[in-house]
Amino acid sequence: MEEKLENIEKIVTKTEKPYWYKIMMIFSILPILLWPLFFILSIFIFDYPTNMKTASFVFLGFNSLPLVFITLLIISSKIYNRHKILSFVFLLIPFVTYCLIWLFLTNCF
Repeated sequence: MEEKLENIEKIVTKTEKPYWYKIMMIFSILPILLWPLFFILSIFIFDYPTNMKTASFVFLGFNSLPLVFITLLIISSKIYNRHKILSFVFLLIPFVTYCLIWLFLTNCF
């Protein structure tokens, strides 16, 4: 009887994700906490722009990053059972992107 209940639970919850995956999900969402800071900094894109249309696209693209990252997190969670490595890569994309933005803003390139 208990075995049947466990099977039903696995079917309903699909599969339980491992602990390391949950930690990676948290780390991939943490950079979104810095988004308000980046939003404030992105206002300076409009200081003497050479092309207003390009500046507007950069502003919208830069400030829509959290929505893209949340979408990547959802996709990663859904494909975890089939493609574990690709799911892990999707979790790394937000963290790597924010690291590159930080390096760009601090003129490390």
